[in-house]
Amino acid sequence: MTALLAAGYGADLPVAYLSFGGYSRTGGTIRYTRLNNAELLRSIATPDIADEERRYIGEADWASLRSRQALTAERLASAPGLLPMEARNRALYLSAFAASEGLKAYADAIPAADQLEQPVEFTTSMAVFP
Repeated sequence: MTALLAAGYGADLPVAYLSFGGYSRTGGTIRYTRLNNAELLRSIATPDIADEERRYIGEADWASLRSRQALTAERLASAPGLLPMEARNRALYLSAFAASEGLKAYADAIPAADQLEQPVEFTTSMAVFP
């Protein structure tokens, strides 16, 4: 059912159907992205989280990225006579770090690890032969 909903409402999205293990077959209705470590996605989506153990990007690296982005934004803001496409690209660049707020909401929507169905590893000893 979730694959059908994803196909109906999000077929054009880059990650329309995300599977955290378990049953991920969609019967060809939509492509799926399998992610075995939901915590990794959560830590990438929240780069400025206070918990150092869960951070994907270190605090010093994140501060350096923010500083570099501010310098580039200042340089872009002072560029005279931009063409319309360049102006749109500049606006997209300036909003890139603001978009991290949307990523936080996305990270909050990821279920806790204990709520996810764990993948089952099949071995030959588990196989049943007639």
